[in-house]
Parts: sequence; C-alpha cells; structure tokens
Amino acid sequence: MCSAPGDDDGPRAVAAVREEERTLRAGDGAALREFLAQPATGFRRGAVLIIHDVWGYTDFYKDLARRITSEGHAALLVDFFGRQGDLPDSMRAPEKTGSKPEAVAQAVQRAQQLSDERFLADVQTAVDDLRARGADRVAGWGFCMGGRLAY
Repeated sequence: MCSAPGDDDGPRAVAAVREEERTLRAGDGAALREFLAQPATGFRRGAVLIIHDVWGYTDFYKDLARRITSEGHAALLVDFFGRQGDLPDSMRAPEKTGSKPEAVAQAVQRAQQLSDERFLADVQTAVDDLRARGADRVAGWGFCMGGRLAY
C-alpha cells in the first residue's frame, strides 16, 4: 500500500519530456495498459520497470515514473492486473480507502487471481518491450507484492 505524504493532493508537477500511454500485448494475447515516461536523453541511462502493489496501476506510480524520469532514467508502469479489470474508483488506492477491510480484501483477492508464473511472464514481456525501444539496462522496482516479484 504505497502512497507518499500529500499524495491525496494529487500528482506533483514533475513533468517528463515525453509521456506515452499505450497497450502492451502479453504473451497470452492479453492487452495490458502501460505508461512510459522518458527524459530528453531517451534510454541512454537505462530504464526502470515499476512493479505495482495490490492496488495496481494508480496515479501514485505514474507520478513515481515522472520522478524517476526527472533523474534521467526512463520509467515504465504496466497494469499487471489488466486481465482482472480495475477496482472500483472508491477502492483504487489506500489514500482513498484508508485501511477499510473490504477494500484490502478485494485488492488482495484480485492479486491472487494472477499466478506468479503469469506475472513473471508479463514482467519479461515488459522488459523485452523496453529493450526493443532501446533500453540496454532495465532495473525492476517493486512495491509490496511487486517487491517480492521483483526480487
């Protein structure tokens, strides 16, 4: 459950030189949303693959991608729960839900629908996508559940 102090005030105004939202086609054909932020130098300093927590593809991680980009690295966020669909907006992130047990239970249940094997295959697809775009070095940065899988 990742959120920084003040995240409920909206994203910070750190803009990447180039931002792109598109669809990543997984090995099984599933369409997964992705958000790519790149600095002016492109992939010269490599890229960071952000592996989200049980709350999924949220503005917190898009903002983190922008912050990484401000340090000169490209950053990619993939919606690894794309097959399961979004949580209701009222349950999208801990800053909106606090620690409501029903929100946590629904987020965890959705995460459990994705096997480690499928998740890791999707991570590999994302790494391959970054390399095809020109990133010769890719680091994984995972949070909570994503941290376990990044390790």
